Amino acid sequence: MAVLDASLADLMPSAERASAASLVAVPRGSSLPMPADSETVRLFLHWTQPKGTRVDLDLSVALYDDLWRFIGHCDYTHLEYAGGAARHSGDLTSAPAPHGATEYLDLDLPRLANTGVRFVVPAVISYNDVPFDELPDAFAGFMAVRGKERAVYDPRTVRQRFDLGGDGKLRVPMIVDLRTRHAWWADVTLATTGTGHDVWRYRKQMGRLGNDLLDTFQPRRPGHPVGPGLLDRRGPHRRRGVRPRPRPRPVGLPPRGGRAARRLRAARPRRLGAGHAPGRAGADRPPRSSGPAARRVGGRGGHRVRHGVPPLPGPGRRRAAGADHRGGPGGVAGAHRLSGAVIDRVSAQARPARRSVHCPAGKRRRMLPGVRANPRASFVSRRSLLRALGGGVAVSTLAGCGVPAAYIAPDERSAADRSARDKRLTFANWPLYIDTDDRNKTRRPSLEAFEKRTGIDVRYTEEINDNDEFFGKISPSLMNHQDTGRDLIVISDWMCARFVWLGWVQEMDRARQPHVSKYLDPLLRSPHFDPGRKFTVPWQSGITGIAYNKRKVGREIKQVSDLWADDLKGRVTLLSGLDEAFALLLQGDGVDVTKWKADDFHRMCDRVEKLVDSHHIRRFTGNDYIKDLSSGDVLACQAYSGDVIQLQADDPDIEFVVPEEGAELWAESLMIPNLAGHKRNAERLIDHYYEPEVAAELAAWVNYVCPVPAARDVLASSKDKELAALAEDPLIFPDDAMRGRLAIARDITAKERAEFAKRWNALAGV
Repeated sequence: MAVLDASLADLMPSAERASAASLVAVPRGSSLPMPADSETVRLFLHWTQPKGTRVDLDLSVALYDDLWRFIGHCDYTHLEYAGGAARHSGDLTSAPAPHGATEYLDLDLPRLANTGVRFVVPAVISYNDVPFDELPDAFAGFMAVRGKERAVYDPRTVRQRFDLGGDGKLRVPMIVDLRTRHAWWADVTLATTGTGHDVWRYRKQMGRLGNDLLDTFQPRRPGHPVGPGLLDRRGPHRRRGVRPRPRPRPVGLPPRGGRAARRLRAARPRRLGAGHAPGRAGADRPPRSSGPAARRVGGRGGHRVRHGVPPLPGPGRRRAAGADHRGGPGGVAGAHRLSGAVIDRVSAQARPARRSVHCPAGKRRRMLPGVRANPRASFVSRRSLLRALGGGVAVSTLAGCGVPAAYIAPDERSAADRSARDKRLTFANWPLYIDTDDRNKTRRPSLEAFEKRTGIDVRYTEEINDNDEFFGKISPSLMNHQDTGRDLIVISDWMCARFVWLGWVQEMDRARQPHVSKYLDPLLRSPHFDPGRKFTVPWQSGITGIAYNKRKVGREIKQVSDLWADDLKGRVTLLSGLDEAFALLLQGDGVDVTKWKADDFHRMCDRVEKLVDSHHIRRFTGNDYIKDLSSGDVLACQAYSGDVIQLQADDPDIEFVVPEEGAELWAESLMIPNLAGHKRNAERLIDHYYEPEVAAELAAWVNYVCPVPAARDVLASSKDKELAALAEDPLIFPDDAMRGRLAIARDITAKERAEFAKRWNALAGV
């Protein structure tokens, strides 16, 4: 009598083996059940670097919705997603023998599903481009953990463990479907180029890979063969990849957008297993700190330092961390690349061919070679359409595709205001971008003070992780004249410009905002896209300038031209985002950025092109410049002021300079979307944060440039020495000399964007 374990029913009979030796040998395409609702999935990664070579591996996950649209990620730049639904243990940048290093990443699958996540794609990434097969020891896997008090690593709970090998630098072991509570074993290596790899940079390739693999795997039933050679084809197709599609403009945190300041505040999650590696007791291991690594925790300003974790890149101007890194061919690579031609044959047998529906000027969706798209997905994706819309495609062209006109007239933007009878509002913000209580991180003192004083209940959500992603999330509602479900949102000013131009936000009543009228920083009062700030109010502000290691450079950097000195060749990075990078470079050429012209832009690009061709510029980065500067790989870079405040806590040799030619002052601003049902309540909350005492409390926590200069006097009068010292920090309250060199750049118009983005993206490699 034969007994079949029911848990093996979904294993696909196939002669193909996974490329990695594993605890449970399963072929690619097999379905593995995930832990029960009461359990958390803990991913783990352990590695040891060879002697004389620093190896920085990163454990990451990319998150996608039902239609494989990227909606977020959790990695060393985003330690926490959705309030802890995904939580990273912290970044380790080296793994010296004999103990090596270990990273963990916890996934609360039910909570992730409740935030709109459908698919989770884990990845192990070699940040500094060292192939896995050069490591003497490297493995990863996942386990099930239950309860709050649990061992960091318990071999009895390990569900799968696999070795890392081969010449690849990015391994995708599996794809998790939260709806079915199953993981599909993939064990695929993606092609990479350059260095500085992270999950944000390859999010599109990973999404296309996941979509196409599940499109192939899921129709299979137990006993249905995949076909000979499907997963181990060594033919000419193996080097075929998918090049990322060019974007109208690089995605903009951030991070960055710099978000490093609030990440290093008291609300940062507890590290998991800081001193533990799988199979070893923590007491046998030395402290896992490499280089100048410290976190600020506790205190109203978060100025107590805890060593052991490097500063985290934030998205700068509210860009997702590492956004718009230098890219290259994606697709499947390594010894076990998928054969597009064979997958195409199998897919064709499983379902009829799709009929494509085009816009007149539309293009077919690009996929892995030969792989058919998921038939559930729209051929013209919402995100692609909205990116084009944001980039300035004519409304008449969109209308030709059956898309309603995007612009909303002023008399159609408001709804009946329920504020008087319904004492509540919904406020959408970035993670860790508001003050929290030292003893209870779920409490937000400044927000609770508003609720107590006004009786208005604020539903505060930390749902914004990227400007473009959030644009794509709420644009369909705004474009179709529907309520977004949010009364107040915070996004970067360059993205605010799109909302204002499209008529998607409501004009505020300054009569209800006396503190905004009185205390808003004069430098921020009249940006090009919103003269008089009728539609937007800055939440926080920052400066794009130059960061450098003064000790290693050996001199002061005072001008943008100092970056081009011969002794800095190959040790300089620039920001990859067009909107983030161009203003400082124009100022370096002596251009007035409040009224620059197209000729100024192209002249600047000509200069940058020569520096790229001569290899003077090492690379273009998102917010991962923080990691490069901390490790010493880069000596000087374009940087955000808020990030540098945190770097200086770990390394006092790091300096931030506003060049003599000037620097860009930017903001992330509050807006009230069209048809918001609690407009007056939202206006009252905005005004609350412009009271100097409240603004001081927020500034002490986030450490960005405060848009309320009067808050400086509040902090200066504090009996707390650390709080009083913040009043003298020019990166929070710029002094008069620095303010004289700051300017808000004229925005790139819709007509200019396509041309300028094409030119810049060619230089930055995005």
